[in-house]
Amino acid sequence: MIATCFALIGFAAALWVGYLAGNTMQVILLRALFTMFVCLVVGLGVGTIAERVLETEIIAYKEKYPIPGDEDATAAPTTGGDHPDSVARTADAAPASPRPGG
Repeated sequence: MIATCFALIGFAAALWVGYLAGNTMQVILLRALFTMFVCLVVGLGVGTIAERVLETEIIAYKEKYPIPGDEDATAAPTTGGDHPDSVARTADAAPASPRPGG
């Protein structure tokens, strides 16, 4: 998302600056496409760095301020236990029929 925004803003800026400079349409579009590609690469780098920083900060925050009663806040969710959503249905435990006698 960040890379796409960078690329589109770079493309639009290059179009506008090329138009104001009085360049031909061919020169404007070539430079705008080149600018869009460069901004896309830069945006990918910025997005990757931002994602890693955010993940690191979230983990540090969860360790510093744990939720009471939630010892496994950073662990992957598991199924099983007494939770109603974790009960698996089998062929023997078919749901009851909503009609009487059926």
